[in-house]
Amino acid sequence: MTRRTVSALAVAVLGATLLGACAGAPPLDEGVERAPGVTARTVALDDAGAMPDVVAATRRIGTVTLGHAPQDGDAVVSPASVAVALAMLTEGARGRTLTELESVLGAEGDARRDAFAALRTALAAYDGDPAVVQDDELPERPVLHLADQVVVHEDYPVSEEYLAALAEQFDAGIQRTDLTSPGATRVVDVETMSALVDVPYAEVDGWRAARLPYVEAFHTDVLLPPEGTDPASATPDLLAAVDAALDAATADLSGIGPEDLVVGQAFQQAVLLVDQGGTRAAAVTEIGAEAVSGLVAVQEVELHLDRPFLLTVDHTETSWPLFLAAVRDPRR
Repeated sequence: MTRRTVSALAVAVLGATLLGACAGAPPLDEGVERAPGVTARTVALDDAGAMPDVVAATRRIGTVTLGHAPQDGDAVVSPASVAVALAMLTEGARGRTLTELESVLGAEGDARRDAFAALRTALAAYDGDPAVVQDDELPERPVLHLADQVVVHEDYPVSEEYLAALAEQFDAGIQRTDLTSPGATRVVDVETMSALVDVPYAEVDGWRAARLPYVEAFHTDVLLPPEGTDPASATPDLLAAVDAALDAATADLSGIGPEDLVVGQAFQQAVLLVDQGGTRAAAVTEIGAEAVSGLVAVQEVELHLDRPFLLTVDHTETSWPLFLAAVRDPRR
């Protein structure tokens, strides 16, 4: 029996510089196959009616994913990266699988496509060279680089229809590699920090939250749970309430290729580094499909991050959650 693997790859890299009170790898598109003559469509946020539903669904994806991360240390996930990976997989889904994926993503059909296109269009204004995360000093203007591609096993046949959908909906294509290689993935551990800051503040259901805005477009929320509460236990409703308060087994994937596919694995690697100089974060989401025959007033408070807390990085205009981290050991 022959087995091949197809993996969806979504990468989000965020670099930013916090000012005052927080007011050389090869290019990722190298060797990409994409549908000829197909241009990515752009959608304005005002024209994407399902965008809030997709943002809410992405928040749910983030909390569920974080809840399944190892509980014995710090954990970081990228909800946006997972959502984009699932959306790319959805373009090749059919029948019940399509229905289930769209339920997870919060929107169906063209409404779903418009929402993801609008989010991609909004973030494109901050695109830049991801190599800046290696610089000693981060840029004053935030940089968010999205490099969404589908990585397939070197000899897997991909349908022209699926290639066209990737190009139109995600400005993406496919890359071919040997996915059986043991060096195909790697995980990097990073350290975080604790700090004392004066920022917009709110309390929701016993969680104390502070917002650290970047110079534009993005912000970080720090959430301190009640004593003895795991930061990864935050719910989507809680995150939505905090945002509002701080802001005044088998699958039908026949559309991908000619062979029968089932989802065989899904995992994400994410890293987050926050220090006085700024924020560096990256995430890779891989989905493997195997072929087989309320508003509160801002006040000045002291928030001591001397016990486990939750940290988010979001796009301010849409509240789309880019990164979500449970910091269980603030001493590191």
